[in-house]
Amino acid sequence: MPENEVPVVQKFDLEELIYNFYQCGIHVVVQTSNVGLMLTITDRLSRTRGEQLIEWPTQEYGAAAQWLHGQALTLFPNSEYARLHSAEQPVLGRRGRVNLLGRPPTT
Repeated sequence: MPENEVPVVQKFDLEELIYNFYQCGIHVVVQTSNVGLMLTITDRLSRTRGEQLIEWPTQEYGAAAQWLHGQALTLFPNSEYARLHSAEQPVLGRRGRVNLLGRPPTT
């Protein structure tokens, strides 16, 4: 990559990401507080596999989605979600957002 070229960072839509997790059997809890977002990722038996606090206002929903995406790939390497992301080729969903499973966006 030329030194003046800026790398492209993949952005995720938190709502679509959570929906895609649901479709693949990965469960997510998002709790809000005056401090920020508390994220918990669990398996089908509701066993906690990872937790993260995304603080306001230094972070945003994109940071929450990035963390959840990375955790899903690490914690559930044999899931449909991880299999579909082996090549990391995002498919645009509604309003140009990433639809991670490549399914048509719901309206």
